[in-house]
Amino acid sequence: MDTNVVLDLLSIRKPFYDSIAKIATLAEKQKIVLVVSQISFATVNYFLTKFENNKVARVQLKWLMNMYKV
Repeated sequence: MDTNVVLDLLSIRKPFYDSIAKIATLAEKQKIVLVVSQISFATVNYFLTKFENNKVARVQLKWLMNMYKV
């Protein structure tokens, strides 16, 4: 998945969140596999730690690693 799509999901950015949330739900139900590149993961990490506190960023990144194949 694209970096911006992952950020839309984790940041609940409208109007894109609803669409990606449906896709994430399919992944949670193990009906599809989501893939994110290592560089996208690093970029998401950067933005989360810049705009969220470290604890929130860590929780979101852990969730991301469980949801996506990196």
